[in-house]
Amino acid sequence: KSGLIHGNGIYELSWLQRQKKRTRYISSLRPQFMTIGSIGGPPRQIPRGYQRVYEKQTITEIENRPELNNVLLYDFYIDPNCPTPDPQDARFCATRSLMAVDEIDALRGNEEFSIPPKETLLQMAKLKSTAQADVTASAIETARQGWFDRGNDSSADPAAKRIEVIRYWTEARCVYVLDRMWPAYNQPNPYGFLPFYDFPYADVLGRFYALGMCDVLEGEQRCRTSLRNARVDEIALNIHLPMIKRRGVTTSPSQLRTKPGQVLEANDPQTDFFFPDPPNILQSAYIEDQYSTIEAQKITGMSDLAVLGTPSQGGNSASRTATGVGVQAQASFSRIQYLVENCEDMGIEPMLRDVLAMNQLYPPINGVNVGGQDNEPVRQVSPDVIVNSNVRFKMRASAKMRSQMQLLQTFPLVLQTLANPVFMQQLGQQGEAINFQEVVAMLLDMTGYKNRADLIRKLTPQEKQAMNQPPAEEMIRMQMQRERLQSQEKTTQQKLAAQSETTDQKGMMD
Repeated sequence: KSGLIHGNGIYELSWLQRQKKRTRYISSLRPQFMTIGSIGGPPRQIPRGYQRVYEKQTITEIENRPELNNVLLYDFYIDPNCPTPDPQDARFCATRSLMAVDEIDALRGNEEFSIPPKETLLQMAKLKSTAQADVTASAIETARQGWFDRGNDSSADPAAKRIEVIRYWTEARCVYVLDRMWPAYNQPNPYGFLPFYDFPYADVLGRFYALGMCDVLEGEQRCRTSLRNARVDEIALNIHLPMIKRRGVTTSPSQLRTKPGQVLEANDPQTDFFFPDPPNILQSAYIEDQYSTIEAQKITGMSDLAVLGTPSQGGNSASRTATGVGVQAQASFSRIQYLVENCEDMGIEPMLRDVLAMNQLYPPINGVNVGGQDNEPVRQVSPDVIVNSNVRFKMRASAKMRSQMQLLQTFPLVLQTLANPVFMQQLGQQGEAINFQEVVAMLLDMTGYKNRADLIRKLTPQEKQAMNQPPAEEMIRMQMQRERLQSQEKTTQQKLAAQSETTDQKGMMD
């Protein structure tokens, strides 16, 4: 957001190491007994059940992870001789922030920091320095008819008062300065690089500061402002038309001002008063304003032309067919693709590279757990694997944007080709097959569907068993065949029994 508005979006990478005490409750079952008396003997205790008991424990958690923070552009200071929008090319960087007194005082136990006495910190909070960023922020809020002062402390708690902290970074050292007078930290840079990254909107050759969306649209904004102001003036002239009166008419100018219900007295109205024709020069001002809006959409890439198209005389012929709409949408995506490529190349990929470097500087002592997906067993990887790894990161968001619109147009043809039985048979003869999971992944990338894990799942054992059985039509046919065979067998047995009975009767008669 800062890159789109101001031209540069700065964020800082750091490594967080701290211990936290957390309270948790552990439940356990404790047996319960009851005492009963016995005849001629001492009382006995018999179990009567269990009772759930919660025990309070305080545990210490260790956080050891990278952290990414946003840095406001007016609190970021860069080497004036930096030739590119990449902070890694600068000789030094510095940030300005306001920290509370108790936050700075909490660093007193760290031997690397030199923290002044508490009274000095309170005095610094009262006499904090003012930067140009504070003046700019106040002026912006004043233009909105409001009031805002970044240096004002609204809390009455002395420990909540804030002190200006400037952090100066080079590849060799890191320096913290309190209120521009007390060096609280001066140590070698633990990372060995400048941990700052930038997303420029419209970079300018030879300098760090890029152009924001407000800068590139300044010309269109001035054009639209001039057109609208001129059109409003013309409408005002049409509503309050000027009047021409004959010389010598003794009517005051206030009575000649047109208003509802006005009555003018004249000897000869046709010659004493005359209204000129209203001007209609700028009737097409809003058409020009619409074209200016289209130009602004082309410049920024944030365009609705993918749906509406560009209006023209006789209509937009490109919007009459699906192919034409697809071409317009592809053009709109190509403008946004440049912004995504900038964000990938100058912001995300260098940041991921340095995250890996920090993980190699501060590896987990006990290693990391890898696996646990698709029935894969979880195994523990040694920290040496992370330290000695060589990984290259590549973002594919812009590449997916480039292929998304092309796949939307060609996917039906591709799917028909891949699902052709003859084509699949030829692949089977060569020992190959279509990976339909990749086909579904292509479809999900085109549609932007996020819950892809819920779309495809593994078959249950019951479903696998059902798939191995013949189809329902085949089972019905087999059942009918079985019944037919049973009927024929029964008829044959009846015929044989009848023939045997006839033979017996004939024998008895003989």
